Amino acid sequence: MKFKAHAYFFAAVTGLLLLIAFYFLPFFAFFSFIPLIFVCYGANSIRMEKSPKQSFALGFTSGFVFSVGLLYWILALQIPNKSWLYAGILLLFIYYGLCFGIFTFLVSFLEKRYGKVYLFLIPFVWTTIEFIRSLSSQLGFPWGSLAYTLTPYPSLVQFLPYTGIHGVTFLIMLVNVLLYYTIVKKKPIVIVAIIAVFALDYVWGRRFMEITYSPSLKVAIIQSNIAPEVKLEGNPKYRFALLDSLSRTVTNCDLIVWPETAIPGYMGLGTHKEEIITKIVDSLGVPVVAGAARVDFEKSPPALHNSAYLFIPREGIVGFYDKVYLVPFGERLPFDDIFPFLRRLHFGQGDFSPGKNYKVFSIGKGKFSTLICFESIFPRLVRQFVRNGAQFLVNITEDSWFGRTAGPYQHANMAIFRAIEYRMPLVRCGNSGISFFVFPNGKVEQETRIFTRRVIVSDIPLKQEETFYARHGDVFAWACVILTVLPLCAAIFRRHNKDEQP
Repeated sequence: MKFKAHAYFFAAVTGLLLLIAFYFLPFFAFFSFIPLIFVCYGANSIRMEKSPKQSFALGFTSGFVFSVGLLYWILALQIPNKSWLYAGILLLFIYYGLCFGIFTFLVSFLEKRYGKVYLFLIPFVWTTIEFIRSLSSQLGFPWGSLAYTLTPYPSLVQFLPYTGIHGVTFLIMLVNVLLYYTIVKKKPIVIVAIIAVFALDYVWGRRFMEITYSPSLKVAIIQSNIAPEVKLEGNPKYRFALLDSLSRTVTNCDLIVWPETAIPGYMGLGTHKEEIITKIVDSLGVPVVAGAARVDFEKSPPALHNSAYLFIPREGIVGFYDKVYLVPFGERLPFDDIFPFLRRLHFGQGDFSPGKNYKVFSIGKGKFSTLICFESIFPRLVRQFVRNGAQFLVNITEDSWFGRTAGPYQHANMAIFRAIEYRMPLVRCGNSGISFFVFPNGKVEQETRIFTRRVIVSDIPLKQEETFYARHGDVFAWACVILTVLPLCAAIFRRHNKDEQP
């Protein structure tokens, strides 16, 4: 197998261009894959031989470089045993490398079977891979999807209610292919077509950005900014007093949102802490949704959940939601419910159990569901809440563990897409930030800085319509899967028949 050093340089450039798109210049996403396409399938002066295995190696290089720059902040996570953390992050880098490698391998395989037609299968293949890695509730990790590079430009993604996030990914990859085709074939007319499409998309999207929404209820976000070391120490008296005092600065409000794990200790035990929260809510006279750990004693052994509770004045706890999508290797080991022996392995991960119900809370003026932490990056999970009647979303999170890194910003950006997909407002409350209100068109208001103590209040609308994506789900993504699998199966069948010929 012949390897050329410059080929890996070009492969790494794709990873670097993607990082620039995520961190600094989003429009870089529209040509970031061109170096990888060139080196795998393009001009003979820089390409490797047409080996799918070599293409896999180049794709792996791009994905590995991209993931190191995208996810470096995980190393800031504060856990007792960091040696396991280093091993875990290395596996995560390899996972991203494999995704890119499988992509280039499949495209190389299609090139050998279909010739130049393969070029226009590239967007379908990439969209399929991104979609598949978002499906599992156990191992799903769609962080860094190509679509999120366009978060700063909501006018360009107003078709999300029809295609979901995968339509945006497809568009970006299609532009990469068209630009590559323009360079190779020297046909500038394609550039004119691309500009025309973007112009129409922008004009159509601006219609939604100019919509004025009628307020339906007033929501307050309490960004308490309680330091991680304070949470580890417990100190419930200080934390309750702080949340209470911050909440009292709010007047004439319909809902107060406290962040993930705002309540110290465990709920479900009938402890004095529950009585304290109930008295605070009674005195405030406003419903409060807050994050807490919950122990379910109805199971044997008792199950621990990362949960959100709704407190209503003079009614106490009226409901709770247990986080369904737990952070793999952070909050639990994947598949430990299927293979019980995994529960005896301890690498510093939590021991949480996933929830089973897609809870919708009601506060009289409206119904909402709570997304806990990174659940906000799973559109298919949100769809369950919307189908159950949620009229707005509340996302509570705790990102202080990642310090002043890119992690909290990446996490916050992804939540914005959920509001656009379902044309419903989203309220994001982070202990240390970033907190904000997102309107159904993706417009963000009152975005806070990280590691500041803030109370922000806004009048928000309720969901007025059910989008195509809410009704039908990932139709576009599944279409991409079909249009990837069918050519692959046909190519494999054709090769098999050819090999059998005498």
